[in-house]
Amino acid sequence: RLYQDGALVTEAPRAYAEFPVAAGDSRIRLELDVAREADWWTTSVRTSTAWELDSSTTAEATPLPLLQVEYDLGLGLDNSRPHPSSAGGPATVGIEVRHPRGVTGAEIEGARVWVSYDDGGSWRERPVRETSDGSFEVVLDRRPGGTHASLRVHAWDADGNTVEQDVIRAFALGQR
Repeated sequence: RLYQDGALVTEAPRAYAEFPVAAGDSRIRLELDVAREADWWTTSVRTSTAWELDSSTTAEATPLPLLQVEYDLGLGLDNSRPHPSSAGGPATVGIEVRHPRGVTGAEIEGARVWVSYDDGGSWRERPVRETSDGSFEVVLDRRPGGTHASLRVHAWDADGNTVEQDVIRAFALGQR
């Protein structure tokens, strides 16, 4: 779904598309939802991503500075990681926020992260520490319930571009 200044402009059945927008300055919001329903697909079963950015008229098609989120979760081959309560110290995951390759963008200014252990039913904001430009370390709860962890990220750059992303069942939790 593509919104321009709060109004729905168009929808597309696939993630890849070119969307014309009205000329002039505006605020764009692009939303992408993905669901995987096969029984064998047990992690990252649903994602919801929304990008917001300011847009201006250009003479030709221009790639947008849509912020990308990359996850460093320390997973095993089964998409699981040790339960946070069994970590010797704080259990952490890493995220990196960047602009698409080939797109020059403003400096990444920050990120906030929430974790859910009930498939997105409830969320707890977690401490985030910037480790380098656009890279962050997130401290997980030591005693979560549930069998999986879901992640919610909100990140932004100096130009006001944002990304909001939920990954339901981002990874499985090992046994305590």
